[in-house]
Amino acid sequence: MNSLVKSAPLSDSRLTRVQYLCLFAAGVLEFLSLAVAHDITNVLLQRALLVLVVLFWAASAILLHRSHRKLPVILPFVMVLWFLVIQSIPHTDQLYLRHFGFFFGVYLLAFPYAVVTGDADGQAGLKTIAKSLSAAALVLVLQTFLLLADLVPAFVESEFELYWQGARVHLMMHPNYSARVFLIGIAFCLGFFFQASGKLRKALLLVAVALQFFALSLTNSRTVIPFACLLIGGAVFFVIFKGTPRQFLLGFITALAVTAALLLAYLGLFQWNSDRLAAVQCQSQAAEDVRAGVPSDITDPVSVPVVTLSAAPVHDSVATLAAASPAPAVVSVNSLQSEGGQHALSQDMYTLNGRTTIWRAALQGLKEDPMILIRGADSIDALIWHTGGLHLHNAWLQTLFQLGLPALIISLIFTVQAVWTGVYLLFHRKADLWKKIIAMLLLCLLVSAISEPSLFCTSGKWHFADFVFFLCLGYAVQWRKQLSGKKCAASPAP
Repeated sequence: MNSLVKSAPLSDSRLTRVQYLCLFAAGVLEFLSLAVAHDITNVLLQRALLVLVVLFWAASAILLHRSHRKLPVILPFVMVLWFLVIQSIPHTDQLYLRHFGFFFGVYLLAFPYAVVTGDADGQAGLKTIAKSLSAAALVLVLQTFLLLADLVPAFVESEFELYWQGARVHLMMHPNYSARVFLIGIAFCLGFFFQASGKLRKALLLVAVALQFFALSLTNSRTVIPFACLLIGGAVFFVIFKGTPRQFLLGFITALAVTAALLLAYLGLFQWNSDRLAAVQCQSQAAEDVRAGVPSDITDPVSVPVVTLSAAPVHDSVATLAAASPAPAVVSVNSLQSEGGQHALSQDMYTLNGRTTIWRAALQGLKEDPMILIRGADSIDALIWHTGGLHLHNAWLQTLFQLGLPALIISLIFTVQAVWTGVYLLFHRKADLWKKIIAMLLLCLLVSAISEPSLFCTSGKWHFADFVFFLCLGYAVQWRKQLSGKKCAASPAP
């Protein structure tokens, strides 16, 4: 007898596993985008991310229907809908708006993951991404040591852009990108340290934190390093502070001392590397002079005349530096540190390394074209190129110029939510240290976005920071609701 065989519906556990795998794969793709410079490969990554978002919501829709739950999040869909509206408007330059896959992955997968899957207790998704990014940060540490030992093959240096940018370690397309990876890795390793049980595991995690801070110091990313110091100091504070005024005072003084010591350590490490690189370059130049039969008396890199960079744009390259001065191709410590767009802190602090100039130019462009408030800018580069910047160096301004006022309002709502949730978790006595570390990471990523367009929009290669921020925010919001007595959805772990 012939009979029709009906396929059994997917079980809830299998659908939950689909959600989990989509998150993991999306996190990997977001991170891989940093190491890929080819436009075609980036397009493929974005399309793959879009597929993962569709699969995630297909599984989520079935689970929500079975549990008779309504759609738990609305705001991310509003942001994506407005993004699509902006996409439909002809622009003269839609370079940033082409990153649709990364944008969808942040708002439709990372942020709603915790509430849709009910993973606030098990935290399988968050901890998987945390372990993956911690491992990636340690790979970058290894690359840093290979650079220090001058063991990087030439094809790796050219293909993956792994080299010294002046005195800064250049990893993952730009030092500021890798610096945020180290910040995230340090936070997650600290969180795992407080959850670890064995002494060996705790010791290894502390070593991982120290190695990442060492590599972070060599990036000289001044928009990230202070926050890493504050995050570590904050962890020390909350280890000591348990609720009494005396513990608060002791924790505050200790945290302040730790933060100051870390800042001094960073300055010392970067200066040491600058001296080392300058000495190596001087020795190399002296050896070339000897081979060429040119007398050379260069023995001390500090004594080499300093190349003046006061009139140079903030994104000076080595080639521009060489063309700007008739001096020999020998770089002093000071000029070496100036390569890659940085000068002495005393010089840069008044304009935040040219950022205030860019912001003034952007605001002037807004006055000249008020329609930016509705449709975004026709061309961001046209408004700011004369300032020497490649983007607006501010997440909220960048969002306004890319996506208009509605997107800025949504980003401000997320900002308020992140600040309120982060502060609530930090000072709630029932929040454990893992949750406090995640709260501090949220606040550090948020405040550091004042100087870089690393959140809310689709600028450059910042998608991984945006992905981590919104994933942590989604979990933190659920933890806040739990601590305040509100019910949260539960789902089986994958």
